[in-house]
Amino acid sequence: MVLGELLHGTGVMPDGALGALEIGGIAHDSERVKAGDAFFALRGRHADGRSFAAEAARRGAAVCICEAGI
Repeated sequence: MVLGELLHGTGVMPDGALGALEIGGIAHDSERVKAGDAFFALRGRHADGRSFAAEAARRGAAVCICEAGI
């Protein structure tokens, strides 16, 4: 799947080549990220997923999707 397809219908469309970025999987737990995954950094009741974006990147996340303000 490519990032543009993954985000279809969300009102967010990545520009240029980013929309064609191949995504291997989806993760919301940075410890489960595999190379090529899209990491969704979600705000939770006890933790903010944006705090784990760097860890997801170290594990090979292709992209981090989060709310504004990272």
